[in-house]
Amino acid sequence: MQEKMQDECYGERTLVADEGPGVGDRIGADSIESCEAECSEIKGCESFAVCTHGSHPPNCHYKSKKVTLDEAATSHAGKLKDCKTLYKTKCKDAPHPQRFSKLGTGYCPTGYYAGWVAADGNLGSCKAKCQEEEKCRFFALYEGKTCSRYDSRAGDCNERVEEGGEYSPEQHTTFAKTEKVDPRYRKLGKGYCKSGYYAGWKAEDAISLAVCAAKCGTESQCHYFAFVEGKTCSRYTGDAKDCSDRQVGDDRADEHITYAKTQETQALYHFTKLGIGYCSLGYYAGWIPAESTLQGCKAKCEAESGCRFFALYEGKTCSRYDSRAGDCSQRVTQGGQFFPESHVLYAKSEQADPRFRKLGSGYCLSGYYDGWKKEDAASLPICAAKCGAESQCHYFALVEGKTCSRYTIDAKDCSNRHPADDHTTYAKIAEVLGE
Repeated sequence: MQEKMQDECYGERTLVADEGPGVGDRIGADSIESCEAECSEIKGCESFAVCTHGSHPPNCHYKSKKVTLDEAATSHAGKLKDCKTLYKTKCKDAPHPQRFSKLGTGYCPTGYYAGWVAADGNLGSCKAKCQEEEKCRFFALYEGKTCSRYDSRAGDCNERVEEGGEYSPEQHTTFAKTEKVDPRYRKLGKGYCKSGYYAGWKAEDAISLAVCAAKCGTESQCHYFAFVEGKTCSRYTGDAKDCSDRQVGDDRADEHITYAKTQETQALYHFTKLGIGYCSLGYYAGWIPAESTLQGCKAKCEAESGCRFFALYEGKTCSRYDSRAGDCSQRVTQGGQFFPESHVLYAKSEQADPRFRKLGSGYCLSGYYDGWKKEDAASLPICAAKCGAESQCHYFALVEGKTCSRYTIDAKDCSNRHPADDHTTYAKIAEVLGE
């Protein structure tokens, strides 16, 4: 049997409208993975359509056409429901957001919450099911019978049921979802920081590692977080120093895993020196001498989502200005009672975190699934964190203060956007999608 090339993977998308010429079929395949292997063996096979009908095994229809994500999907309602296209691609380009590790025969003894739908009883569907369910930590596959899913109550699922009982455990194979922290962080290890704690112990922030990382990502004061799934996402400021001397050695401390925010991520904003003077409009705070150093003023403006500019008068004021200042090109540079010639003006430039790249104005024409909640659109980092915490999010379009609209892979490459100049669209990079 010919083996797949090491850099050859299969991407998955909605069924294309134009499938191309056929080069073979497999009716009643063992699994989608077996179809991938067969396509790799067939000369000229570049993609295939896989269709499942009820509890029947999948049928795979091999094609010679090279398929891409930006092609039109079929408009046939029945095919959209039952079929999808898999296509050859380099492994780094294959859109599989989540990785799964095979644990072995049997199923977890605790933590079961869903399964026994025969249509889900193949490896591809089971992976997709577990991937889209936030609480899924493991699945046990019994081909053609069940995709049984298990939540965090299963623990590490090392002590599995492997024989006996009415559910035929010897026919089940268990897989674990492996969740990676996003690239803004590096793992330090067990325990938690001994100083600098400021928030935590809210179960809703500790649903998953991704949610906890996103929480820390939206808070400029967060330099570290210690995660205990379902219990706490404890966050720490720079007062934790390098957090190398962590609390460890007891059961409570050792269940925490600590992550550090990278230096690049801590600098959420850049400041550009514009020159002498201050903005003529948009003033909202200042004239506190204790804040009136360059570092203190940067920190103050960074922490305030409404701050667009600051004018520093050393030892006197860190005057901050909001969006009413426009581009602050018409500055006050001389005259008046506030000594404009002693002020130096800086503009805050906000950048998306390194998980995303900016596409430009407008929004995707398809794939929308959520948005138009002001609290998610308070700033670019908050919107990016929202998308970063959702595995189905491939793009987001931000209108500050109005919407953080998120889009699935159905947006394709989102190159043909609606020309809405108030929206700015960002794409999640391949490495974050696990591609």
